[in-house]
Amino acid sequence: MNLIIYLPHRLVIAFLTLIGVMIGTFLFLHVIPSDPAAIIAGQNAPEEILEATRQKFGLNAPLPAQFWRYAMRLASGDLGVSLRTGQPIFTELRRCLPATIELATAACAVALCLGIPLGIIAAVKQDTFWDHLIRFFSLAGLSVPTFFFGMGALFLFYYLLDLLPAPGRISLTLSPQTPITGLLLLDSLLYQDAAVFWDALRHLLLPAATLGYLSAAPLIRLTRASMLATLRQEYLRTARVKGLSEYKVICKHALKNALLPILTVSGLMYGALLEGSVITETIFQWNGLGRYIVSAMLESDIQAVLGGVLIVTLMYAFINLMVDLLYCVCNPLIRYV
Repeated sequence: MNLIIYLPHRLVIAFLTLIGVMIGTFLFLHVIPSDPAAIIAGQNAPEEILEATRQKFGLNAPLPAQFWRYAMRLASGDLGVSLRTGQPIFTELRRCLPATIELATAACAVALCLGIPLGIIAAVKQDTFWDHLIRFFSLAGLSVPTFFFGMGALFLFYYLLDLLPAPGRISLTLSPQTPITGLLLLDSLLYQDAAVFWDALRHLLLPAATLGYLSAAPLIRLTRASMLATLRQEYLRTARVKGLSEYKVICKHALKNALLPILTVSGLMYGALLEGSVITETIFQWNGLGRYIVSAMLESDIQAVLGGVLIVTLMYAFINLMVDLLYCVCNPLIRYV
């Protein structure tokens, strides 16, 4: 199956996945031991308000009709209203999602810059001092709890050394201009505001480094294992015999063939980061998607939780599609079946 046929096939699968999640969230609203009208109008709303809510949102209609109305609302971007704030959920998600995208992208870049090179070095230097040191480095990242590493980094670089600013996305003394994308770094570049850019970058460094290191740890182990399996192949011995330099053998031939599992895990890692690392966001006071969903869960704001779930599903479907399409870039000979 070539890419032209494969792309519509994957788009159909992604669309069916979204439909399945929509059905799941819709049924969840009807199986929980609570009246959907009471969720929307409030648990203490009088009966006449509840009845008016049922009429307004069509909750008296049959389930298929209710689902169709629910799907149409989601298609128009209407995710409902938050019970905590009374604000549209789409507006609240649009406000917190850019913070998560900014942090996840920076953390993923750190993880890739650490994980892939260190994994290659560990594989090439197998059973040497450098291999053992890198494996210890990755094991520490897998073993140390997120809250301990984050608080330790904050204590060292903010409290003791005073090299990085306090938690948050930007200093209280600065006032960013009206958001364009919601991404502070990008918006400050668009406004050509150097002060906001450098301040936002300094605030981003510590949480991105924390998440990046913790995400790089499993990536190092996977890269090492994948490279070791590839380096034993006969065609690499042939390449060396033909006189190719060790750099070309490793980076051009071995890495290219070892990259597919690394690419798959990197996509899943980025998707997981986009869900929002609740502990990291809490430690560094980063008001992202993870904190939003957890806060909604703690306050029984079901509509907000389901809105967050739908956004996460949409992002995962998009990332999986991009990873699948990148396979053919890494290996043009790959065939989709």
